[in-house]
Amino acid sequence: MKILLTFLVITLLSPWLWLIIKGPRMLLLDPASLYKISQPSRISEINTLRGEASSAGVGLLGRLVVNKATWAAKDALSRILSTFDPHYLLLEGDVDITRSTGKTGPVFLTLAPLVMWSFWHRGRKQRTGLAVLILAAVAAAAMFEPYYFLPARLGFFLIYNWLAAEGVVRAKWSTIYLAVVVFEAARFAHDFRLHYPYRTSL
Repeated sequence: MKILLTFLVITLLSPWLWLIIKGPRMLLLDPASLYKISQPSRISEINTLRGEASSAGVGLLGRLVVNKATWAAKDALSRILSTFDPHYLLLEGDVDITRSTGKTGPVFLTLAPLVMWSFWHRGRKQRTGLAVLILAAVAAAAMFEPYYFLPARLGFFLIYNWLAAEGVVRAKWSTIYLAVVVFEAARFAHDFRLHYPYRTSL
């Protein structure tokens, strides 16, 4: 029960939740935001790389390595891994000001040590299962054109908050972080309420 209550408090304070509250339309599925391998710019880039491979005398290899399937796989992996980019996740968030304040990530940086503590203080099988769950939670990021698309990562943010809540309740040293977490939450609230509206109006 303590973990659940702590999880709810952390979630209610989370930047990603307040960004959704401010702009709920981001949750609506816009077909234009879906990833499309057939975009002219991508086809042009694929053809350019194939032409360079052909000029280098490795045309067949170039067609095997550079094609729509491998390009889509590369883009999908890049978008999935971008979820764990510290600059995005913990520091500044999305480059799109409508999906980020630009002053903090979607989750709190100060909770990261507690999240890592909770992850590693599990048995090997539990860690493996949790890692698979995390990858499944961020897989949706591969489906969208915007590189840092917040709604596609909601499952991961919830897992992050749950692990943080476990750390707050179970880690003996977690109390030293509480004041820092409160300070970070207060700093976000101040910026979100007073300064963020001005930045989005420009």
